[in-house]
Amino acid sequence: MKKVSLLILACLAVFMVVVAFRLIRAPHATRASDCPTHGGIVTRGYGTSRIPTSEAAVFHSGVDIAQNPDKTNYAVANGRVVFAGDAGEAGNMVVIDHGIDENGRDVRTVYTHNASLYVLTGQTVAAGEAIGETGQTGQATGVHLHFEKLVDEKPVDPESFLKGCL
Repeated sequence: MKKVSLLILACLAVFMVVVAFRLIRAPHATRASDCPTHGGIVTRGYGTSRIPTSEAAVFHSGVDIAQNPDKTNYAVANGRVVFAGDAGEAGNMVVIDHGIDENGRDVRTVYTHNASLYVLTGQTVAAGEAIGETGQTGQATGVHLHFEKLVDEKPVDPESFLKGCL
């Protein structure tokens, strides 16, 4: 009887660790169920391009979506806010960790230049939840949302999250 009780306790402990891990690591972000913003115009795409203030070609790690001031920005997938605050040149920034995708890669999204933030670091967010308002904070040349997708901490083209949004 004692062996059975110990086995049940061990199984329960393993189950609790798995549940706790899943609460800490948000569900994977393999489907783009929601848009980072609704409407707007992409004024600068992902990849190497000339920056507006000089002739230098530089790598642009996301997309810039020109938008009306104070337009709402949204989480594109379920996740946990790992940063929400002032990020210098990026202005008011939100970084959401969406967890591990089916290929074992960590997926995050980044939203910068927000006029105001609706979320706090450590908060869990759902796909489509409002996280801030489009603005011109930090080093921005106009009101827009700079939106990035990071896979294993490296920028990738966030176009998959933009289909049908703009």
